[in-house]
Amino acid sequence: MYALIFVALAAADLPPPPLVDAPPPAPSEVSAPADAPPETSLEAPAPAPQERPPPVMVMPAEEPGQVLQGPQGPPEPDGGAQTSFVVMSALHGGWLGLNACGAVGCLNGLSYPVAFPLSGVLGAGVGMALSFFRRDLARDWGRAALLDSAAVAAPLAGLYVGFRPSLGSIRMESRYTLVLLTDFAITAGAVLLAHHVTLRPDWVWLADSTAIWGAILGGLASWSIMPTNPGGAEDMVAVGATAGALTGGLLAFASPRVGPRQIWVANGLAVLGGTLVGGTLLIVQLWNLVIGNPTSTSAVAIGTGAGIAGGFLLGFAVGREW
Repeated sequence: MYALIFVALAAADLPPPPLVDAPPPAPSEVSAPADAPPETSLEAPAPAPQERPPPVMVMPAEEPGQVLQGPQGPPEPDGGAQTSFVVMSALHGGWLGLNACGAVGCLNGLSYPVAFPLSGVLGAGVGMALSFFRRDLARDWGRAALLDSAAVAAPLAGLYVGFRPSLGSIRMESRYTLVLLTDFAITAGAVLLAHHVTLRPDWVWLADSTAIWGAILGGLASWSIMPTNPGGAEDMVAVGATAGALTGGLLAFASPRVGPRQIWVANGLAVLGGTLVGGTLLIVQLWNLVIGNPTSTSAVAIGTGAGIAGGFLLGFAVGREW
């Protein structure tokens, strides 16, 4: 029977069963042969970590009037600047002591030969002591130059205010009191400015130079105008000095990079210009006087002032390039 079934299947010529692809095995199920070489990766190896360079501290560019502070804090105080401040304060204190003696009337008593010099010595001692304990105000040359200039300008301003002819016949004690009050006001303003503002010494020297030239120009103007009112010449000198100081401050503000060379060149050309122009006009005037045709002296004063002003401005403009 089985033989008949096999014969029938052979005679039927049935097709072979279809082929079905089996799913590929998972990578975790495939194991490499024991003697197979290690598998190499085609990806590039990760770069080794590099050391980060240490941070570099970049200091900002110096601005006008700015004191740069390093990693250790502000710079050390300048001993020369502080010494200058102490010496000028001692001299200023002696002047104030003498005026204080006059304000209390000790100049009129029998003790004048002793009280007057003693008051000056005491004032100098007080000024030196106060400046020594507050020498941090002059920790750099900019502040020291400002305070030293104030120690000179304050007494001059006090004399101008206290001994004006327009005050009339007031007591001498009142005049000395005005001297002291004016001096104290200017000194206090300079101390406040030095405490809150950082200055370059060149700025102060520029303002000092223009204040001196302003006073000279005021004197030349009074020579030219010949004021008739009492104290008119002193008024013009004071106005010229004040205007000159303000002009110097404005020039320093407009040109914060001003340097000592520029100031020296400006002052030198001011002297040269005033000497050449004023000297030339003076020679011309003397010649006219010799030939019997005298001219007014105001031309010499005006020409000298113009030469000073023009020379200073020219030197200030070109001094940086020299």
